[in-house]
Amino acid sequence: MADTQNNNTFSHRTMWDLLMAKRKSFYWGLSITFIVSSVLILSIPRYWKSKVTLSPETSTGSLGGLGSLASSFGFDVGSNGAEDAIHPNLYPEVVKSKAFLVGLFNVQIQTSDNSYSGDYYTYLSKHRKQPWWKYIKVGIVRLAYLVRKPNAGGRPGSSADAIDPFWLNRKQSGIVTLMQENIVCSVDKKTDVITIVVKDQDKLVAALIADSVRMHLQEHITIYRTQKAQQDVEYYNKMLEESYADYKEATEHHIQYIDSHSGMHLERYRAEAELLERERDTKFAAYESFKKQGMAASAKLQERTPAFAVLSSASVSEIPAGPKRLLFVAAMLILVSFGMGLWYTRSQWKLLLS
Repeated sequence: MADTQNNNTFSHRTMWDLLMAKRKSFYWGLSITFIVSSVLILSIPRYWKSKVTLSPETSTGSLGGLGSLASSFGFDVGSNGAEDAIHPNLYPEVVKSKAFLVGLFNVQIQTSDNSYSGDYYTYLSKHRKQPWWKYIKVGIVRLAYLVRKPNAGGRPGSSADAIDPFWLNRKQSGIVTLMQENIVCSVDKKTDVITIVVKDQDKLVAALIADSVRMHLQEHITIYRTQKAQQDVEYYNKMLEESYADYKEATEHHIQYIDSHSGMHLERYRAEAELLERERDTKFAAYESFKKQGMAASAKLQERTPAFAVLSSASVSEIPAGPKRLLFVAAMLILVSFGMGLWYTRSQWKLLLS
């Protein structure tokens, strides 16, 4: 009667006895788990990270060039509100856009072991390591492609390596997706500090691309913030040249008329000379006006040109960022041990929960 009562009540001793009775199963299970998890984690290539932080110059006013920047990358940003409110927040969207990432395809990089030197697109498409199961997946996809022979995507009639951000083929879209995973831009909403983190299987490539993303972003922001001001400067410079030519022509015409009619005192000649003089003065006034407006436009261009303070530049890291192999194997061992323990002591847990 006592044994029956003990079997029907929860007991830590009984649970321990159940686990000890299955200890050989634990030995086998944990050994297999260790081997499998080690094979899996060792198959994943190691990667390094490089980080850049910078702080942009902020100013208030209309969106101006920023609106053009957003539109060029497919974002609809209203023209109301202060530029400071959205200017930093737009950067992550710009960095992960296809147009921006395609612009990085031709960045020249070099691996730390000097095994490759060339453009970033070729490196990502042909020189990256993959886990063994990815090769199996690629083989299945290629086999299915040969059977079905579908349209590979991309613009019809374009070559396989032609790059159009609006119409990427399957291979180019895959590279862009990989870049979106490896290149991350974030903005601290309190301080507006921009952080760019690049992950790559080569530590030198990670640092080079991080610095390239920074320069590429600065270049794009500068171009689009100063686009209107630059157009104004070019317009006023052109008008200044034309107005100076008109003034010079009017001056020569006035001088020639005076010289050719010297000594004549007829009222008609005097009136004509005064008319040519007023025309010369008008041309000169227009020239002076465009000169002042051109100087103002140049000053505005200088004012609109953003400044970026690089808080920390890209550097080559000697310590890989992942994968955390020991942590993964330990987590798998703990998880399997916990699962097996629950399974073998399920009868006792049922008694505890009942």
